[in-house]
Amino acid sequence: MIKGKYILGSRNDPGDVRRNNEDRVWVGEIERNGWGTLIVGVVADGVGSAEGAAGAQMAIDVVKRKITNSNGDDIPQILIDAIGAANLAVYNKNEEVGGNGLTTLVACIISNDRCYIGNVGDSRAYWIESGTKGKGKISQLTKDHNYYNIYGGVDPESQEGEVLVNYIGKKPDVFVDIDFYLKDDSSRELRISGAKGMPLKPGDSILLCSDGLIKKDRLGNRYAEDDEIVNALITESESDKAAVKMVSAAVGRRPDDNVSAVTIQYLSSEILETINANQRREKTTLHLRQALPLFGILVLVIIGIFSGKAYTTYTTNLTPVVITNTPPPTLQATNTIFVSSPSDTVGRLINPNGSAQDLVNGIYTISIGSRIETFAGVSNINLADGTVLYLSSGTIFVFTKIENGVEIRLEQGSIMSKLGTSAISLSIQSATGYTAQVRGSIMGVQFISVPPGPGIYVDCFEGHCSIVGGNLSLQDVEAEDRYNFYSLVGATHSDQPQRCQYWNDVLGQEITVPLGIIFDSTEINGSLPEPTSTRRVVYPTPTKKRDDDGGNQPVATP
Repeated sequence: MIKGKYILGSRNDPGDVRRNNEDRVWVGEIERNGWGTLIVGVVADGVGSAEGAAGAQMAIDVVKRKITNSNGDDIPQILIDAIGAANLAVYNKNEEVGGNGLTTLVACIISNDRCYIGNVGDSRAYWIESGTKGKGKISQLTKDHNYYNIYGGVDPESQEGEVLVNYIGKKPDVFVDIDFYLKDDSSRELRISGAKGMPLKPGDSILLCSDGLIKKDRLGNRYAEDDEIVNALITESESDKAAVKMVSAAVGRRPDDNVSAVTIQYLSSEILETINANQRREKTTLHLRQALPLFGILVLVIIGIFSGKAYTTYTTNLTPVVITNTPPPTLQATNTIFVSSPSDTVGRLINPNGSAQDLVNGIYTISIGSRIETFAGVSNINLADGTVLYLSSGTIFVFTKIENGVEIRLEQGSIMSKLGTSAISLSIQSATGYTAQVRGSIMGVQFISVPPGPGIYVDCFEGHCSIVGGNLSLQDVEAEDRYNFYSLVGATHSDQPQRCQYWNDVLGQEITVPLGIIFDSTEINGSLPEPTSTRRVVYPTPTKKRDDDGGNQPVATP
């Protein structure tokens, strides 16, 4: 334990034994001559295979050396100078050998129980607050330096939007971001000056990580979820254990990147007691899970013995029984919904009066203005008229009408709807004013913000659909003409295989195939063409980023 209260940890994993490890991490104490001791953590995610790995290691070495040789109490300036020196060192090395070893870097300094962050790229810093009853809250502190965050104008989830524009080693100077970026209760971003740092209290933790820990897979699921990260920090009190636990969770899901984490936990005797209690509770739960299969086998043996005897005695009196899947409950009131998801917590239901509650599997009462926010994987919401809404992760919508036809306003994400037999219609309005309506059967609506939008994709798979809004007059979309792209420039056809692939990705084939939405990649030789209706965005001249398989990926230059 550092200074009697800090537990430090780190973990770096390639994610796959066949993958080059370009991540580098370091955490520890740095003694400055005559200026006291600082706790320092650094994560660097190299770009460019072996060159990127070398650049990441050089950047960390220079940061450590510059902080060791620093003086004074202006920690933000010390961070800026150290990271700037690391950038110049990597840049000069690239110029000397004709290399392209770029890297991201996020660094943290703890001084007098205050946290200071310096960031370049998309490696991240998180603050995990102490909570009641052994729980905690996780908040992202840094902002990724990608095209969308810096320039805007594209879909934040698109490949173009996620292109990085700020690296260590690309130019002689670099932008070092020392501010904190937090979100309020309405998810608005608040930029807070990092000049004075952020005070920490017992129970708080700081996490630095490469993007491999928190990236999403093709279905939009995180490799390490927030609750897994929090759980690791509130159940482990030994060096490296929390970092190992959360990285292992990500690696177990076969990520497509290296995975790294640095943890700094601020503990007290009371917090340690809470962590120990959490550990005991976790071990008890694990033992019960391990014992359940054995108990189940014992029960089956006993049942088998008695069933054998019963079968011999009563065979002639048996009546065949057919077991069917249990349907969702019948909702008697029009202002009720039934939520179903493989995840324990689907998201939040925010009532018109501002009160909120977690959405778990079960029945809920809604009213006009009720807001649904999902943050789990694919979830289903069954309406009283029998309609089922299949929601992708991160979907947000508001009920604007719930009787004589349901109307909702889609603010983010994607909804696939299958109307119930008693449903009149379903209308989905985008935040930009378009309204799509389906009568009959199946319609998918995706909110988009990329040029030439903003607008919505509307896919009419069965029945009769229509759309109106913006500069569009009412337009019918029949099932045989079901792949259409709508934006501010009007209505145009979009690519059929690409739209099928989209719904398969965000919902999964276990949902889309029964609905009749089938995509076979062999039809287009496994590649997805660009939709002809989407305007190409012009980006800065790209450099090339070599991935682990030897291919090339674009990296924009700011």
